[in-house]
Amino acid sequence: MVNKHWIVALGLLTLVGSISAKVMNVENNWGNRGYNLVSSTKSGVEIVFSVDLWRLVETEVDGKTMYTVTIPGGFLPNTEGTPNLPSVGRFIAIPEGARAMVTILDKRTEVIKDVEIAPAPPLPKESDPYEPPYRKNSAIYYTNVYYPDSPVKVSEPMEMRGVDCITIGVCPFQYNPVTKELVVYKDLRVRVDFVGGNGHFGEDNLRNRFFEPILKEHLINYSMLPKLDLYNLRQGDIDYAIIVPNDAAHQAWADTIMHWRKLQGIQTETYTLSQIGGNNATLIERFLDSLYTNHNLVAFLLLSDYQSSGMDAYGITSPIWNSYCVSDNKYADTDGDSLPDMFHGRFTSHDNTHLSRMVGKMLSNERQPESSPTAYERPLFACGWQTPRWFQLCTEIVRRFMCLELGKDSSCQYAIYSGSPYPGCSWSTNQNTYMLIDYFGPNGLNYIPSTNPHNSTFWDTGTYQGINREINAGTFLVQHRDHGTYSGWGEPYYRITHLQYLNNIFYPFVFSINCLTGTYNYSSEVFAEAFHRMVYGALGVNAASETSYSFVNDTYIFGLYDLMFPYFMPDYPLSGSDAEPSFYYGNNNPGFGMVSGKYFLHQSNWPYLSYYYKVITFHLFHHHTDPFVTIFSEVPESLTVSHANQLPAGQTTFTVTANDSSLIALTVNGEIIGVAEGTGSPVVITIPPQSAGETMIVTVTLYNHYRYEKAVPVIGSEVTEEPVVTESRVWLNQTVINDRLVVNYALSNREQVKVSLFDATGRMIREINSKLKGKGAVTLNTSGISAGVYFVRIEKGNEVTTNQVILVR
Repeated sequence: MVNKHWIVALGLLTLVGSISAKVMNVENNWGNRGYNLVSSTKSGVEIVFSVDLWRLVETEVDGKTMYTVTIPGGFLPNTEGTPNLPSVGRFIAIPEGARAMVTILDKRTEVIKDVEIAPAPPLPKESDPYEPPYRKNSAIYYTNVYYPDSPVKVSEPMEMRGVDCITIGVCPFQYNPVTKELVVYKDLRVRVDFVGGNGHFGEDNLRNRFFEPILKEHLINYSMLPKLDLYNLRQGDIDYAIIVPNDAAHQAWADTIMHWRKLQGIQTETYTLSQIGGNNATLIERFLDSLYTNHNLVAFLLLSDYQSSGMDAYGITSPIWNSYCVSDNKYADTDGDSLPDMFHGRFTSHDNTHLSRMVGKMLSNERQPESSPTAYERPLFACGWQTPRWFQLCTEIVRRFMCLELGKDSSCQYAIYSGSPYPGCSWSTNQNTYMLIDYFGPNGLNYIPSTNPHNSTFWDTGTYQGINREINAGTFLVQHRDHGTYSGWGEPYYRITHLQYLNNIFYPFVFSINCLTGTYNYSSEVFAEAFHRMVYGALGVNAASETSYSFVNDTYIFGLYDLMFPYFMPDYPLSGSDAEPSFYYGNNNPGFGMVSGKYFLHQSNWPYLSYYYKVITFHLFHHHTDPFVTIFSEVPESLTVSHANQLPAGQTTFTVTANDSSLIALTVNGEIIGVAEGTGSPVVITIPPQSAGETMIVTVTLYNHYRYEKAVPVIGSEVTEEPVVTESRVWLNQTVINDRLVVNYALSNREQVKVSLFDATGRMIREINSKLKGKGAVTLNTSGISAGVYFVRIEKGNEVTTNQVILVR
């Protein structure tokens, strides 16, 4: 039977460009592809891991045809020199002080004979024009044992911002290089027991509402964490620390940012280098660690350039990681695992001119965001085609996701570095390419076709003029993937000298995912600094502080975008995980995305691939702006907020109704007196009693919405007033609850309102047509409607709005 399967597999040989692959489909799996959480308790979890499709990809090693094994979503190769077998990792929360023990309860296997599995190659630096050679690890290839020794492994305990966790890795294959037998685990049923510990998940004092999306994003048993009131103001807590040099201009701008964030409900404090003890990396790290441990710090900003970059008088230093690169990430890592426990950002400012531009762009973006629909329809993607790499594939995956799932009409500026792409050719000759194709292509999410659909002209028309034209026309996001230098991008050729032709007034966030463009300790101005410091240009930049490595960069990008746009990888960390626990927390925050991307990279292909490649990536990538900056990816909508327009003196509660998932903050004299999460219904916020004559500011923020601010005077207790509706409008609640799509209204007069639900083809699915008045909601029943993209059209008088919704089953 085994040989019969092998003969069938040979019959499935397909030629794609220069890659040949044998495709094996598996039927009657025990679960969905990948990880399935069967049960979760305080004592452990039970998991089913299923393989529904795998491939043997022809790989030439020293003139001999061998094979690389791939499965969808594995992404990265095995450890250099070992049989190149895929693994898929995930994070599991464990009780404090516990360790994990894994047991294979059941398995369904098949053995493939007479197959030569190729060794995994080392990863190339992005600056290296040549592909590294394959070298076998003789200790493995000439030993008559299976590799790996077990298909399932678990790590030693680690922490994710105070939550004890482990990484589990499933490699559903074992290979004996002497007998040339490959064992395929079609299904595995695994139990992970938590041994020891106190039964409590996470340090409660370190749980923070801003870091909670990271925990939700990555822990497959997130629901085991205790439910806490993360909006309860705790005495002494500090969300955000801004460190500034001993310079009046920097201190003044730090105060501006502090007051702006406090209004938003982010408890912020500023500190000078003299308060810390000096411009010394050890002192700064100890100071931040102390704020983290004692005050629950969740984010920090270094408001100055590195000290040796032409501004020794005003700089803020950074640790040097492994004698290789400057790394503010080291400040954010509180437990020594190189993964950030805090969000972090940096403004590479020298003086008041830089500060007024960089901070000014941030404030302008949040106070008066662009309202032109065109700017949100045209994210810009720039990359170089290099056949052995994934630059082109990674870029097209993200671009086509935005086109197909978010309805964008993206623009492309592409150039060929090496290779001759043609319609039907392979996306890349890298042996692990099918891991991406089978995950993001027709056998998976269907963002991309299985082969490159475009000719060489499509891939080689990008120019600096084209990049500037698109940015000047308005775009919210620029994504570059290719080679980089201190002065700019390799393909398309775009350098600091070309930035002078920008005159954009809508500032995009720039993901410069390449080498060197963010080396902020370089003796001269580098590309990310120039892009950020100029009058026009970027709102912020994500860039590397030294030479980076291919393939880990691409994996980092996937994790980054999945936090910002959670439906990018809907089965991460589990199939259906965006519904369990139920949340849609797309916050459009690149700084949060950076941190999440690093955790995603950690678990990818764990425990294989030299961890050095991952750790260096953790330390390389930096967020050049305020870590709380949120980009607008759609035309901003007005928030619908209602509350009393006066606060009686001495009153200890204040009620606010605001959009679901919004952040409500109450401040007096620049200090936070109450915060809450909006639910769409009245929320009673406990506050300390205030004195007559004061003014309370109500601030409400939510991604893709205009900021709401209103002054509420504190009056004598004898005067009271009923809550009033501040706007008269109809709006969509983006959250689908119990198969009900909710449309809220707040109307002072009776008006005819028509709500229609259309599918992606324009076919009307549901409709409500009613006369409405006052405050309330109407619902559209979505039961029986399949998952996908839909559009809600709301007509009120002469006003017509259309909103995109995504139903997930």
